[in-house]
Amino acid sequence: MEKPRQEKPRLLVAGTPPAIEIIRRLFGAEAVCMPASSLDDAIRRLAAHPDAILCNVRFDESRMFELLTAAKTQPVTRQTPFVCFRLATLPAPWRRCLEAAVLAIGAAAFVDLSSLERERGRDAAEQRLRDIVLEQLRSRP
Repeated sequence: MEKPRQEKPRLLVAGTPPAIEIIRRLFGAEAVCMPASSLDDAIRRLAAHPDAILCNVRFDESRMFELLTAAKTQPVTRQTPFVCFRLATLPAPWRRCLEAAVLAIGAAAFVDLSSLERERGRDAAEQRLRDIVLEQLRSRP
């Protein structure tokens, strides 16, 4: 018996143009990337039932918290994994506070690519983000 063909995961990518490009490059043809550069656009795209939401900290003038709150209050995306990520450097205490805040309001993960890149190199940092997203997709009910 033939296994049913699995659809590609749909990733809502809310971010700055460089952040969107990184996600597109990391997932290539494996996923459908639905980019959003404004809060209104991202909220509209929630209706498409993305399999995961990836949000850059600097999304739409730093409106990541607003998108996270909107996603967690809507029934269709309440259980959707929300991964926050940062590209630019941030002092460690600020990063820890930001990470604690997003996890407290429902994010599945916070990835500081800048710190990971300094510690492990760019490829390893991007691979870590990719691995976290794939892990979240696999653990979805």
